[in-house]
Amino acid sequence: MKMEICDCVVTLGGELELMKVNKADVTVAEAVIINVKHGGSAVNHIANIRTVEVSPMRLKAELQERYLSRAGDDGDRDIADKLFPGMSPQFPATFAEAGFEVSENAYAADDVEGAQEAQEPAKDAPGVTDSGKGDPRLDKPAGGRKAVDPDAVLAAATGKEK
Repeated sequence: MKMEICDCVVTLGGELELMKVNKADVTVAEAVIINVKHGGSAVNHIANIRTVEVSPMRLKAELQERYLSRAGDDGDRDIADKLFPGMSPQFPATFAEAGFEVSENAYAADDVEGAQEAQEPAKDAPGVTDSGKGDPRLDKPAGGRKAVDPDAVLAAATGKEK
């Protein structure tokens, strides 16, 4: 099945907003679970939306493993199964379908890598040398995932330039 994924900011601590965490490659289903566990608007500043192919059974297994409550928590032994019951559950395919507010400019550009390369890094950004060019060893974090620039996420979500 095709499903949207995004980069976003997750606000932990409910209304107290104790911590904000940048999170990359979040599926629609994971965003729903995060909102249920951490408060209705925990997932925000949705940006860089793109569509990927997912296996419903594999996705559910990964969500069950990642979000299985431990004994003594709120009693939810398996939030993924409660929200998405069955062996091959019906997940929402888009953020809009799941009830998230998404701006038009939150969708990924055709050439995201090229757009990132064209941007000049800030002089005080981590990994930027005196020449103003980034250290290529720091371009991608371990595991092959792209680093999430919180300013870019916020700019994409609000439609304002950095």
